[in-house]
Amino acid sequence: MKQLCTILLLVPLIISCTGGPAAIHTQREEGCPFNVTALYAPTPAKSGSFLHAPKEDTVLNTGAYIRNLLIDKKGNLWFTTHSNGFGVFDGRKQYLFENKAGIAGNVIRDIVEDKSGNIWLATNGGLYRYNAQAPLHLPESYTNYTTNDGIISNQIWCLTIDTSDNLWIGTETGVCKFDGKIFTALSLPPRPQANLTNAYPAPDMITSLYIDNHAALWIGTNGGGAYRYTANAGANDCLQNSCKHDLNQPDDFRSHHSSLTPFFTHYSEANGLCNNFIQSITGDQEGNIWFGSRFGGAGRFDGKSFTTFNTSNGLTNNFIWTVKEDTRGNLWFASAGGGVSKFDGKSFAVFTLQDGLASDYIQSVVEDKEGNIWFGTSTGITRYDGNSSAPSGSPDIKDKENKKHLKSFPGLRNGC
Repeated sequence: MKQLCTILLLVPLIISCTGGPAAIHTQREEGCPFNVTALYAPTPAKSGSFLHAPKEDTVLNTGAYIRNLLIDKKGNLWFTTHSNGFGVFDGRKQYLFENKAGIAGNVIRDIVEDKSGNIWLATNGGLYRYNAQAPLHLPESYTNYTTNDGIISNQIWCLTIDTSDNLWIGTETGVCKFDGKIFTALSLPPRPQANLTNAYPAPDMITSLYIDNHAALWIGTNGGGAYRYTANAGANDCLQNSCKHDLNQPDDFRSHHSSLTPFFTHYSEANGLCNNFIQSITGDQEGNIWFGSRFGGAGRFDGKSFTTFNTSNGLTNNFIWTVKEDTRGNLWFASAGGGVSKFDGKSFAVFTLQDGLASDYIQSVVEDKEGNIWFGTSTGITRYDGNSSAPSGSPDIKDKENKKHLKSFPGLRNGC
């Protein structure tokens, strides 16, 4: 990773926007500061169609704005983009994968690594899997799964791996699980339709997935709040915030749940959730569940009650794309327009474009083995060495100090 950082310091990221013929929806979406034209191919991508012979570079370059970052077990840096596919950099060479023929598969929304080191990519052209035993640079090392293979939609938004190494897939039409052989759909309980006037126009879209310390699956929705799902429903799953009965009385428990869909607990603004439009879900070292939302800031759930963080008590923006905890115990709130805020449990420190970020629109946060924090932004990548405490004092002193610790690699023009 040190070698990677050295190379990054020498070369700026190249940002561009590309597209292809397809059906068009236009809206301000996904934390982009510009009106984004989201392109969707009318037919599924064929296997390997967007993994053409990759471009090999000895330096790190990217295309349109960074959607997600991953540092795998081998130390490779993966970056995904909104419309230019994805890339992987091993510290010596970079390989870019993009569909030159069209947009299907070029929007990469999420990336995860399983226990065997395989890499899974959520795209608008189905699901891609990199075989950890195969060379990084060969298209044959990547397998494409689409609706032809059993996925419920080729518009995939989020992924997570459970304790049994099953892959959970959040799509534009719901959730499904892949055990390595077959895809199985998970039916969510019915919920009221949300007003999507200022949101992404997909009422059944699953925006985020997370496996907590108890192996329960948390599911974030587009206007419908969040669900906690477990295959073993019982008293332990009936959390105080949503179940108002005596858990010591089994008959009361059975009676209370007799008319409800089993295995699910639903959370919404009505019982304390920061906002019903969930952008991300994650957990911290103490077992709290954190939510990033589109309109209501961030929320923390301690198993009993919710606490909301927004512009009234520390955050600079109420559109929180993601929340990540680093190894020091700091929480990072990546926002759509307000930079990134670091919370040490007592107070917030804010980093913005003025401090050295490539952009104030942040969508992804990842920490490497050396403790550096990497931010994926709308115009490039910023690396933070973790040493700055964003000192108090005049803005000039703060900005000057922070710029010693944040190194940005912006593109030549704004990406979207």
